[in-house]
This record gives sequence, C-alpha cells and structure tokens, in this order.
Amino acid sequence: MANFHRNTLAALAMSQAWLSLAGQSTPPDSLQKLLPADAKIIESADIHLGGGQTRTLVLWMTNPERVMAHWDWCGDDVYGDHWFGPTSLSLIDASNRKLINTIRVHSASDAENKGSFSVPFFTRESPYYVPHPDKDKRGKPLLLKLRDFTGEGVKGQFVLFDYAACGVDQTSVFGYSPKLDKVLQYSVEVTQGKFPPVVEQWLDQIFAAKPDRPGNWNLTWEPGHGADEWIHEEVHFDPARQLFVDRQTITPYPGLAVAHCNLETQRVPELLRLVGQLAPDFQGSQVRGVQDLIDANHSAGTGAWVTFHGKDTQLDITWQRNDRGNIAIEFMTASELAAAIRSQAKKWCDAE
Repeated sequence: MANFHRNTLAALAMSQAWLSLAGQSTPPDSLQKLLPADAKIIESADIHLGGGQTRTLVLWMTNPERVMAHWDWCGDDVYGDHWFGPTSLSLIDASNRKLINTIRVHSASDAENKGSFSVPFFTRESPYYVPHPDKDKRGKPLLLKLRDFTGEGVKGQFVLFDYAACGVDQTSVFGYSPKLDKVLQYSVEVTQGKFPPVVEQWLDQIFAAKPDRPGNWNLTWEPGHGADEWIHEEVHFDPARQLFVDRQTITPYPGLAVAHCNLETQRVPELLRLVGQLAPDFQGSQVRGVQDLIDANHSAGTGAWVTFHGKDTQLDITWQRNDRGNIAIEFMTASELAAAIRSQAKKWCDAE
C-alpha cells in the first residue's frame, strides 16, 4: 500500500493542528511525556472506569509521511489523505500518569509485523466514521470512536481498516481489555467449514458491520472478485480467552459444490494427479504451480479454469496444513467434478 500515490513532505515540521487530538480530555503535554520523544500523537480518548479511574488510549506514529489521495482507486476510499509510518497504540493510567503498555499496529498483509500503517486524516465517511462529511462525503475521521465491541460493559474498543479489494476491507478490533487492564489488538479464532480453527487478527468485512448486540455478529455476505460463494459468519466474543470466535459457513453458488479431503502432506502430489486425470487440462505447469504454493504456504488458495466432460469450469483450491504433517484441501468446482473428486479420493484420504 505504501507505494500507491505517496508524496513525502520535504520536512516534517508539522504542527499539532495536523495531528488530531479529538476526544481528548487528558492534557496532551502529560501524554507526550510518557511516550518516546519522537512520538507524534494522532488521536487520544479517555475511558472512564468509575471510582475515579481513567484509562487513556493514545494512537501515535513515528516520523509519519503525509500522503495525499488521488481518489482514483478503491484504496483511496479507505486511506484517503493519510499519514504513513510506524504506528503504535498505548494505554495510559491517566489517574496516576503511568504508561501501562504499548502495541504496534501493522498492516493486514504484513506477515512479519515490521512495516508501517496508513492512518487517514481526511477520508470518506465509510468505512471510517466521519462526524462532519462535506458534499463529497469526505472529512476528518474520528479514529478512536470507542464502543463496547466485546460485550463486557466498557466502551473501550475501536476498529481500524486495511484495504483488501474494491468493496472489501480488512477489519481488526483494537482497544482496552477491562479484564487484563491492557491495550490489545484482539485475536479471532476462525473456523471455516471443515477446516480446523486458526487464529487471525484481521477479518474481511465483519467488524465494519453493526453487531446484533455487543460482542455478537451474524451476517451473510458475498466477497465477489471471482469468488462464487456466500459466506455466513457467526461471531461472538469469548471473555475467558479475550478473543473473538468466528464460525464461517461457505455456500457455493448454484451449480458448484465442494470436495474436502484430509490427508498426509506427502500425498498431495498424488491427489493433484488424480484431479488431473478427471480434468485432463489440469496438468503440467498448473499442477506444479499449485504444488509450489502448497509447499510455500501454511494456508492459502488459488484457482484455475479446467475442462470436465467438455465444459469449462472453475477449480478453486484452498488448503491448510497443520504441525502434524497433515493437510486439509478443498476443491470448489462444478458439482459433477466435485462429486467425481470425492468418489475417487475417498479410497485413500478422508474425503467428504
């Protein structure tokens, strides 16, 4: 994302007027003294816990670049005019002027958590909340719009967004955990269909939607972009583990079906050769490309167009390896081809 339309200021002699302190009641000088000397406060918000206790969330960056949107690609709808740089979120005990903890904020695509993040200062009113949009539905966002996302009775969490595709945003919940008295990026335990659960920190779309009640979502949506399926998600917060739990059910469009297979990882080439026998144009470089992706990625997906009984059909392949040397693979394709894969594969793998 950093490479899109970036304009770097010749000098970062910016005033605090550029760096919003929306919603802040704790004096900014008091916050600044508790952060690194080069910290630039973007926004802060107080959480009143009762009994005279106050916690303050502080979103801050280090030497951010000012990037102006061209408003000519879908990512501009998320980032708009934004700051780009190392980004952090701190929790401060405002009553006693003490720093409790700090976490880094990373892009959803940053697997190594070493990069920077895009923080908008002028953007569209969706997905971020813009209190006073102009005629073009743009304006200054309120980033720390605190709500009770966990259902624990404290309005101490907010959502950040990252661009995934046109109309699809990555979402993640950040904020205050009253149980741990810390700031967190909340994890999500995701179980998709027959795959085993995995723990993520960013989810497509979910946290941009209004919950049915605090800590609970139940919705169905379509990803588009060639994904011929509906995704139904039931999400709830688990207070004991301090994470969200997401159960996903994938429903292929009419005419498509899924073949699911659990097997030992070393038998994957045999499974791919079997699919190639059923769909003869799925051979050679296509099979080698899929095998290379499976070898390189713990979990991922890819796709191809194949011919089955003289008809062109999409073949989407999704997999997830575990640490015990096994792998779960799903093929979503024409119903007839999916049935043929299940029938043949069940002879030597746990096929469903």
